[in-house]
Amino acid sequence: MKKGKYSIMLFGALMLIGLVSFTATSMGAIQTSDIPVSTNTHNAHQNAGESQTYRFMARTRLRINSTNSPINVTMDVDAMSIGEKTVTVEINCSQPVLMNMTCKENMDGFQNGSTIRNRNRFRYNYGFAANISVNCTNFTATLKAEVGDTKGYKWAYLEGDTLIEVPTEIIDGEAIAEVDHFSTWILVNTPSIGLGLTALTAGLVTMGMVLVIYKMKKNKH
Repeated sequence: MKKGKYSIMLFGALMLIGLVSFTATSMGAIQTSDIPVSTNTHNAHQNAGESQTYRFMARTRLRINSTNSPINVTMDVDAMSIGEKTVTVEINCSQPVLMNMTCKENMDGFQNGSTIRNRNRFRYNYGFAANISVNCTNFTATLKAEVGDTKGYKWAYLEGDTLIEVPTEIIDGEAIAEVDHFSTWILVNTPSIGLGLTALTAGLVTMGMVLVIYKMKKNKH
């Protein structure tokens, strides 16, 4: 009888522990539904650890998260040009954060879909650029953008007229980069060397054929 009683008590205790753990985990992972924003600009306050997504003009989704301090963020998002994209900015700073973000399809002369010549490489703009500033001097941050199955995307920041790429991983369809400063950030795609070699080979073959035809015509005369 005592064994049965103790078993029931143990089972009840385990169930209670499990319920408490599940509740705590769920609360930590809770993210409220998207906040619709009907204009290009929005000011928001978030508590520490709160992740919130703002959907501008029913198109561009901007997710903000300050991991260990409250944040006040001012956002200016050209959603009609950027289109349906989802970008996340996470910041870890020891003091209350004041953040300003201006997001556009292109910035500082970088046009969407055009090639950008830089250090003898071509880069293609994803169609999202953000100028970000914060009041923190020492912080770490993470930039993420949903890119699907497309490979080769990298986050890069603008320094003068030069784009500086940073290490970027594609995880679960997101291009993710750890950064230590904010400025003008652009998501770009660098074509593989293989594609470049293929284009070069095709060009050489075409040139060779033109020369052969030219020589044949010249010999006939």
